[in-house]
Amino acid sequence: MINIQLDTSELDRSLSRLRQAAGNLHPPLDAIGDALENHIALLFVDQQSPSGEPWKPLSNTALQRRRQGNGAGDAQILQDSGVLKNSFTHYADNQSVEIGTAVEYALTHQFGATKGQYAPGVPWGDIPARPFMPEENLPPDWENEVMDILAQHLDGALS
Repeated sequence: MINIQLDTSELDRSLSRLRQAAGNLHPPLDAIGDALENHIALLFVDQQSPSGEPWKPLSNTALQRRRQGNGAGDAQILQDSGVLKNSFTHYADNQSVEIGTAVEYALTHQFGATKGQYAPGVPWGDIPARPFMPEENLPPDWENEVMDILAQHLDGALS
């Protein structure tokens, strides 16, 4: 009979620290929320969806209706006033992170709308979807950043 004994005390300490760190996920989840907010903000700069598809350009009617002032006639899509672009927030706790906006017209721009969808006589026509939130999965570069944040958090716990 062969009997092998291994000293696993260092591994046990590392696993204990890892369990402890995994128990407090608020810091990395909060960092993930910040990172995803930054990714969304960049979509408004690049005027594209999370998958990299360019947003449909503004119609001539939309350009004509732009408010008077600093942005009059500006062709920046979804940035007439900047309210939507600057409205994204996140909430993180120990188990999850939620990212969103309370702007009431956000869904219209995320998914699009057809003329008269909300009420007859609405003065605008069809509004194309211009997604700024991922609908199913995170884009690969967003996912890689999330994984990096989690790995850094766990690496710090094991140090």
